[in-house]
Amino acid sequence: MSVLRRQVIVGTLRGRVLFYSISGGELMAEVFAHARAITCISVAPESAYVLTGSEDGRFIVYKLHTRKPQAFQVEYRFSDELPNCAIMGAQFTNGRGSSIAVTCFDRNAIYGYRIVKKTESI
Repeated sequence: MSVLRRQVIVGTLRGRVLFYSISGGELMAEVFAHARAITCISVAPESAYVLTGSEDGRFIVYKLHTRKPQAFQVEYRFSDELPNCAIMGAQFTNGRGSSIAVTCFDRNAIYGYRIVKKTESI
């Protein structure tokens, strides 16, 4: 479980990510994200990114859109899979969400990822 702005983000044993409003408790969004239990959730407050990791070996980054006039939206941004790995920890290592550290249950390593913006060519 984690909190970002006015939302509580919960991961389930069935691999779903649930976004609840803190003020009213209503379910704002449900994402069928993983094939196995979600083991970790991290947020990057500066960019409104949400990171989930799971026993299925995949971690996923989402962008949370909460500002009006748009409706509440969860947008997929990036994912990767570590084969034969049950992810036990995934964390943004900065507030912007551009750097990620991931750990597995049975591996003696920390995997680092850096997300960069694509440059548009004209």
